[in-house]
Amino acid sequence: MCPPCHTDTVAARSRTAGAVTIVGVAGHPYEWSFFRAPYETTLANTYWGTIEDLSDVVTLYREGKIVPLVEEYSLEGGPEGYQKLVDGTLSARAAIVPHPKG
Repeated sequence: MCPPCHTDTVAARSRTAGAVTIVGVAGHPYEWSFFRAPYETTLANTYWGTIEDLSDVVTLYREGKIVPLVEEYSLEGGPEGYQKLVDGTLSARAAIVPHPKG
């Protein structure tokens, strides 16, 4: 549902004593209010999901079925990568590599 997070929709689709999990670190703000969510709804966040989900992702990677998208930056280029993150124009994960290849 992100970006941006549509917590009004999330709250409307959850139920009493339900659970809402925000997945990832997109950097988009979201509002959560006692008066918007159904009674006793739990809000949680995670970087990847469950440990079982992570195991499945690792298996898919090892089988060559998924390829991570990574933009590499030198130490000097790190601020450029960070600015792309702030601007919302980063299309992959950013990695600052002290000793880039080739």
